[in-house]
Amino acid sequence: MKLTLAIDDDLVLHLRAQAERSGEPFETLVSATLRAGIGAGRRRPRHELPPLAKPEKPAVFDAEGLDELALAVVRKPAAPKTRS
Repeated sequence: MKLTLAIDDDLVLHLRAQAERSGEPFETLVSATLRAGIGAGRRRPRHELPPLAKPEKPAVFDAEGLDELALAVVRKPAAPKTRS
């Protein structure tokens, strides 16, 4: 399809120089550049995580005695290190 566009001079000079270096026709290079620019705006799809498994029974947390449990853990002496 033929279309007339007004393109800034600096862009035309850059594209013409690139076309000359690569040996590609100017029109092909303009089309490729437009395609790359259009594609750059697309978001890449995020990898979806599998759904979490739902437990058969919900966990029950009993807060009573939590302070005592924490103190027991802190007071518990470390197991002696054994050499193998």
